[in-house]
Amino acid sequence: MPGAPPQISLSMLLSAARNHWFAASVVMFLTLALAVLAMIFLPRKYHSEAMIFVKLGRETVSLDPTASTGNRVSVLESRDNEINSIRDMLYSRGIMEKVADRIGPEVILGDAPLTDENFESNFVPGTDYKNSPRQKAILELSENTDVINSRKSSVLTLITKASSPELAQRILKEYVDVYLAMHNDAHQTPQSNQFFQEQSKLLKIQWQESMKALQIAKEDAGVVTIEGAKENLKVQTHETETLLMSVLSRLASNQAKLEKYEAIIGKNPLDQQRIHGAYLSTKTELSATLAEKEAIETQLERMLAKAAKLNRAEVSIGGLEQEVQMAATNFAQYQELHEQTRIEEALHNDRFTNVRIVQEPSFVPKPISPKKMLIGMAGIVAGTSGAVLIAVFLELFMTPNRPEDQDDLSGPEPDYPDNDEFTATETEMELAREVVDATNG
Repeated sequence: MPGAPPQISLSMLLSAARNHWFAASVVMFLTLALAVLAMIFLPRKYHSEAMIFVKLGRETVSLDPTASTGNRVSVLESRDNEINSIRDMLYSRGIMEKVADRIGPEVILGDAPLTDENFESNFVPGTDYKNSPRQKAILELSENTDVINSRKSSVLTLITKASSPELAQRILKEYVDVYLAMHNDAHQTPQSNQFFQEQSKLLKIQWQESMKALQIAKEDAGVVTIEGAKENLKVQTHETETLLMSVLSRLASNQAKLEKYEAIIGKNPLDQQRIHGAYLSTKTELSATLAEKEAIETQLERMLAKAAKLNRAEVSIGGLEQEVQMAATNFAQYQELHEQTRIEEALHNDRFTNVRIVQEPSFVPKPISPKKMLIGMAGIVAGTSGAVLIAVFLELFMTPNRPEDQDDLSGPEPDYPDNDEFTATETEMELAREVVDATNG
């Protein structure tokens, strides 16, 4: 029926292949030629691979000395967090910038040859712009660098791509070196050693001044220690009081004897000569006992005054002793932290970290792109598809008087008038076919 869309069948495809094999062959050849040219002239890409192992180290299990100077809280950080943090740092722009500055933007972009010497960067912050070679080199590094981490693994695989195997290996070497330095710096608090050293000196001076003030206070009080002085004074006071009780007892005994002798002498003067010696002896002993009693009482008063003075000094000396103890504790703590930061700084300077390179950047001379097999298969598929399509197109739209368009008519088509306004109806077409059949009969 006129106006119906063409039907694609197997016979039509075979006819298209038979009638238009030359055009299909040309398309096939040109497509395969383009694939071959792509395999020959597309720029080569080479890769280098390195592996780093993140082990448990001082960065994981130790506390920064500056974090131990105040109140502490427990913070539990998983290994996944640490691995993810390292992965984020490996993707940072700062690493790309330093690698670009070390190797040179022109070398990375392929505009200059690779040399063994590091590039002397003359980059000045604030002078960079969007389309500068440095920015292009940083973008090139970002697009051709990848970090792969398997799940529940402490190993990170680093991959870089470049226009030559030497350049890929050099980029990855600089990349790993820059990251190790960045990782080392990230776990080091700047100037912490100097801070704790200065604080230790100040605390030592405070401790020495407190010790000197305590010594002066003890010298003024006449004691070595408050506890020792109080104990010693307590013993002396007890002994003095005991001695005073003994003297008072002897004094009472002598007074009783003296009164007895005086009573005897008053009643019987004849006995005065007989007891005169004992009387005088007792009187002398009584006078000595009275003098001893006064001396002991004076000594006891001094002890009580000393006890009062000691009680007054105990407050000031106790406060000074607390200051000395606190200053000594702070000095010892900061001295220990100073030693820790000194060790940390020594480890930092020697680049001791918990990240270890388990595989050095590799040198792989075989390019990873273009992939010749993939391009060849794509060329074959594209060439075959293009050949079929061009043959079908030519068969459908460019081949005149196809058999199926003649509706099995054995005779020629009627010669219609060449009139633009003439339009054949279905009845007229049927009549024309009958005339043709009659003529052939």
